[in-house]
Amino acid sequence: MSKAPAPFARSFSACGRVSRGILASLFALGACAGGGPDIPAGAVPIGESVYAVPLAAPDPDGCQAYRLWSSDPERMVVMALHYRRADGTFTANREEADCPPLRSQ
Repeated sequence: MSKAPAPFARSFSACGRVSRGILASLFALGACAGGGPDIPAGAVPIGESVYAVPLAAPDPDGCQAYRLWSSDPERMVVMALHYRRADGTFTANREEADCPPLRSQ
């Protein structure tokens, strides 16, 4: 008699390749962001000691993604991809960003 997979295993396997890719990106960027006094190149200040740092290159659709970074090692930031809105603010929702529409997959 085979065991049913744990509920979290079913939900994770249903996530697909995109979520696994995002998960791998988060591990590559690190679980926490903090930093020393050296502000990364291209960083955009968005708060007290918090910056949006562009990733190496825009995605295949031409949308630039950012990660948050803090110059204060005691300050935690959200480790998720962020995108720039037309007004210059940032959002984690790509559909709200000033980006070309996603191509069909």
